[in-house]
Amino acid sequence: MSIPAAFKQELRQRLPLSAWIGKKVKVTRAGAEYKACCPFHHEKTPSFTINDQKQFYHCFGCGAHGDIITFAMEINNLPFMEAIEMLAAEAGLQVPQQTPEQKKAYEIYDRVMGCLAEASKFFRECLHDPKYKEIRQYALERGLNEETLEQFRLGFAPADRHALPAHLKAKGFSEKEMIEASLCRRSKKGDSVYAFFRDRLMFPVTDGRGRVVAFGGRILPDHLKQPEQGDFTPPKYINSSDTLVFHKGRMVFNESIARTASGKENAPIIITEGYMDVIALVQAGFHGAVAPLGTALTEEQIQLCWSMISQDIKEFYVCFDGDNAGKRAAERSVERMLPLIQPGMSARFVFMPAGEDPDSLIKSGGKGAFQRYLERAEPMINVIWAQLTEGQIFDTPERIAGLEKSVQNIVDKISHASVAHHYKTHLRDKIRDTYSPYALKQAKYKKKAAANPLIALTRPGQQKKQNHMQATLLYALYLYPQHIGRFEEMLAMINFEEPQYQAMCDALLKAYVDSEETLNHGRLKEIFLDFEQTDLYLHYVKDKAHLHAGFLADAQKSETIVTGINQLLQNIVQRGSFDPSEGAESTDSSVIKSGRRRMGETAQRLLADGNE
Repeated sequence: MSIPAAFKQELRQRLPLSAWIGKKVKVTRAGAEYKACCPFHHEKTPSFTINDQKQFYHCFGCGAHGDIITFAMEINNLPFMEAIEMLAAEAGLQVPQQTPEQKKAYEIYDRVMGCLAEASKFFRECLHDPKYKEIRQYALERGLNEETLEQFRLGFAPADRHALPAHLKAKGFSEKEMIEASLCRRSKKGDSVYAFFRDRLMFPVTDGRGRVVAFGGRILPDHLKQPEQGDFTPPKYINSSDTLVFHKGRMVFNESIARTASGKENAPIIITEGYMDVIALVQAGFHGAVAPLGTALTEEQIQLCWSMISQDIKEFYVCFDGDNAGKRAAERSVERMLPLIQPGMSARFVFMPAGEDPDSLIKSGGKGAFQRYLERAEPMINVIWAQLTEGQIFDTPERIAGLEKSVQNIVDKISHASVAHHYKTHLRDKIRDTYSPYALKQAKYKKKAAANPLIALTRPGQQKKQNHMQATLLYALYLYPQHIGRFEEMLAMINFEEPQYQAMCDALLKAYVDSEETLNHGRLKEIFLDFEQTDLYLHYVKDKAHLHAGFLADAQKSETIVTGINQLLQNIVQRGSFDPSEGAESTDSSVIKSGRRRMGETAQRLLADGNE
């Protein structure tokens, strides 16, 4: 029966939730809320909270959640209408009169639920029937243990099209109720009904309270199934149609177990593709695994999965195959999620190796194999960046502008202003850091340096002197940035061993490349105001620079500065042993000399170019 929302709200207002629950368990105040030991599972430390203002309770241990009506139903094992009548009597209210239509709808709902429960029992009995022992053995060979078979209430639908209808009829259910439950179809050749699920391993689908509301059926392997007639190839899985009690786009497989595990164990919610993946994950200890029911991930399922997570940060994992189909599925999921994401509500993406799914990966590598992929899960913004840039080249202003437009299209889909702002800032920073003139030059130099590094390792005993020379070099370029361009390529190829020095060098090069006007000391100081911690780095290099900064005393002569910087670079290069692949840790003088000679030749070429 449908009860008016206003009446249910009146019940909640007249019966304070904390007082009503206090009749069942001891309730104590905790700030603006109340707490108690959960009445739905055994615990010694209270994890059950009650909020009278918001009119709901929530258990962080087992995930139980609801209002006073839900509590009355669960604690007393009552159907909805009986709970309403009991609460109404206590509140002194008259339950709204049922119309004949409402009464009939409620009776149909109750009968359909009963029919589904009886069908689930029938399928389970068939799986345990000695007559079908080969089917049960097949399930065990798929890696399912006895405990899992019971936990998920797996069953078997026999090939006989009349077996299930006959069983349900004997239990008092009508053919119409069997059809309403999506268990049977009416024959086109006559008035009789036949079983929709036949010769299949059966997976019951339960709602949030653990009640069976639908089924999925998996085809058997060729050596166990009945031979096909004609050219028809049956699908691997078939699922119940939407019914009065089941809406496939609003539910997920394994909701009740996953919700409890998330609340009790902080188990991550992992969305995967199929029934067997979910069962394999749960059996391996990932109890928060769920799956859509024969559909692509819907908005309602996304919201449902967030609602299962009790923590403030609500991020579930979406697991896809690593092939092109998996990437397309991830792209569709992102499209669905973008309008829904909120502060602290998002997703991470797990991509399986090619040809693997969670079920096969756990079978071959155990729990640890899947755990490693879970730990490498990508946040959604990284997946979006990959979708925007993978296989693309952005080497012209027009292409970069096109990428910026694509970023804006993504941001426009996000409804929450703050989240949209952070996405836009993050993605634009990625564009700048990856495709700006400075970034492109750095990438070119790093590629060259990887093949022929100028400084890979300081020789033993030279660390202190090397540091002082590097500090002097950076300080000189800070005072006279107009000379950076002469030595740009060589600077970019040097591996500064001190992180502070490397950051200072990067800042100098970036300022030079990005500057639209001649770079002098005054302009550089203005630019450096935008670099975090630059003052700290500057102080660090200035403090170490005095020992080798004699040439700065003759600062009026530009050629003196250039010569001094040139000499510093040459000394820095020649004090290193430069190629780890040829024994950088070796004390063999021939190795060191060979490495130094080759690097010296490279340095001389670059220095000669800088003097031109």
